[in-house]
Amino acid sequence: MKSRSVLVLLFVLGTAVFGLLSWPTTAQAAPTKLEARWFIEMAFPNDQPVANMTIEIYRESRSGAPVLYLSQVYPVTCQQVGSVEISNNIAIFDGSGYFECSMPNFQDKVAALTRGELKVPDSCTCKLAYGVADLMFSQTSGNPIFAMPELQFSAPVQSASVANYQLMVNGAIAESETFSPNGNIQNGMGQLQQQGTGYLPEFSVDGVNLGSHPAFIGGQLKVPTNQTTFYVGYNPDNGDVLVGKLFSFLMDPGCVGHGGI
Repeated sequence: MKSRSVLVLLFVLGTAVFGLLSWPTTAQAAPTKLEARWFIEMAFPNDQPVANMTIEIYRESRSGAPVLYLSQVYPVTCQQVGSVEISNNIAIFDGSGYFECSMPNFQDKVAALTRGELKVPDSCTCKLAYGVADLMFSQTSGNPIFAMPELQFSAPVQSASVANYQLMVNGAIAESETFSPNGNIQNGMGQLQQQGTGYLPEFSVDGVNLGSHPAFIGGQLKVPTNQTTFYVGYNPDNGDVLVGKLFSFLMDPGCVGHGGI
């Protein structure tokens, strides 16, 4: 699990990387087996909302292990809706505002990055769906941190002394056991790791593991690859809003897109 300092370091480094490796020219041999993934990061440096989408292209090594072949970072435009105060690099949500963000189309970008060699289908299988956020809890609320169709991460507060984390992927919901917020910004994590015929949920807060329910989710979970909008601090599916202070978050569907080569 990433601490807040590690997460921010990764965020800053990520914004500076725009092409880890270049795609081979026609005179070079392109890899024959490819896959792609994406993740979103958001923070509030200099009291401004800054979000990025990173797309990574992997090739299969001779041993069969995936090797990072190319990494590209795309700025994400986020429009503030209603009132969200940002102070000392922290976004303060009081339930009256949120961010609506426009992300690049994963399918289109992968096709462009690989010069048409990899065409991702309309959905891809999640191998390790992962959400992490640095959040100070406030009053009772559903507290959606990240929301888009088939992928949501939230930190509901039932009362001043009872909170938990929830991760939804492809309609399947896992939630942590409850804990008592300490009144400070806390680092929370939720993930669904593919294991055998399903997924193993795991949660933690400030490095302490939390129990999860259910203990196992069967089946195969997928997320769309053509989504272009997500919300921070608001869930359009149920109207939930975020009430609390958000320092940063990372959302990774663990979505590995394969396609025709």
